[in-house]
Amino acid sequence: MRMLDRNELRELSQSEGDFFVSLYMPTHRTGREQRQDPLRLKNLLRRAEEKLLTMGLSSRESQVLLKPVRAIRNDEDLWRNMSDGLAIFCTKGFIRLYRLPMRLEEEVVVNRRRFYLKPLLPMLQSNGRYFILALDQEKATLYEATRFSIREIPLPEISQTAIDDQDQTLQYHSHRVPAMGKGSTSEAVFHGHGGAEDRKKDDVDRFFRVVDSAVRSVLRNEQAPMVLACVGYLAPIYASANSYPQLIQGKVPGSPDRWAPDELRDRAWHFVEPKFQKDLDKALERLERARGTDLVLDDLNVLISAANEGRVDTLFVAEDRQEWGSFDDGRPATHVAQNGNSGEVELLDYLATETLLNSGSVFAMPAESLPSADQPAAALLRYLSPTDQ
Repeated sequence: MRMLDRNELRELSQSEGDFFVSLYMPTHRTGREQRQDPLRLKNLLRRAEEKLLTMGLSSRESQVLLKPVRAIRNDEDLWRNMSDGLAIFCTKGFIRLYRLPMRLEEEVVVNRRRFYLKPLLPMLQSNGRYFILALDQEKATLYEATRFSIREIPLPEISQTAIDDQDQTLQYHSHRVPAMGKGSTSEAVFHGHGGAEDRKKDDVDRFFRVVDSAVRSVLRNEQAPMVLACVGYLAPIYASANSYPQLIQGKVPGSPDRWAPDELRDRAWHFVEPKFQKDLDKALERLERARGTDLVLDDLNVLISAANEGRVDTLFVAEDRQEWGSFDDGRPATHVAQNGNSGEVELLDYLATETLLNSGSVFAMPAESLPSADQPAAALLRYLSPTDQ
């Protein structure tokens, strides 16, 4: 199953089709409720088919469109390895599933123009999630977390060749070194030219450099912070090998094996919460300093044009409101409504998606906390358009 990031968001937002089905549901890791999850999906599919029928598709056409989603109900491995939420996106010839470490409300949206992506915001916004890298000398596990949830992200196995390439001068001797994540083990240990302690540090350093490469291959263009969980002396060794720019100071101390995932999440939150709050405070301060200039916008209609043009630097958007509208790309929205139809777009969803895809920052918050009273969004622009000057 694919990992949700901005590249995936771009693919979802640019998918082509005539009918776009977006399904969201809570899922369960164990127990009786887990066994009920396939039935919940069945009920969501029934609602999706009803919506497709009202939009003009025949019963047969609706069944063909939803057939790939129906097949998921019988995937026992999928349901046994669930996280806290499942998002499914389906259009003709296209389907995507994402296990998400957050609780989702049941929701079915069928649209003629695009997928409905706003419930994904907590996973992509600037203060929504973080990563935890749990390390010892021979093993690494990567987690994706939010304030209330956590899931493991599979990492590529460390190949023997990758370790060998870290230092061609070191000599190989047979020894058992577990590969990262689940699966087989690699047979490798290395000896350099210094004393025993130097050789041990060299071995760990080389392993950590391969870990760093694996982490970067998974996280790619991610911007969320990452926290280490390891015993004290390993932290500076990994820091010297690290190339992920959002590794933060501070670590969850001790061997990661001593913590259950939920405990690890809570302990790591202690380090990322101040950063999230600081980032939000700085963003609000920047907007307030620009208040009174044309660089601050809270007119939803005009914001659509700015988002289309990639001019939104920072967006503050209501997480608990929907505003449906219709517009032509590059023009202000021509209509805003509380309840959309199949030809309209949820404008807050669209604004947030376009801002993220153009490397902007998005902060979703309750409407009552937004910097502009009675408006569902406010933004600080990068620059003015020629028509604004």
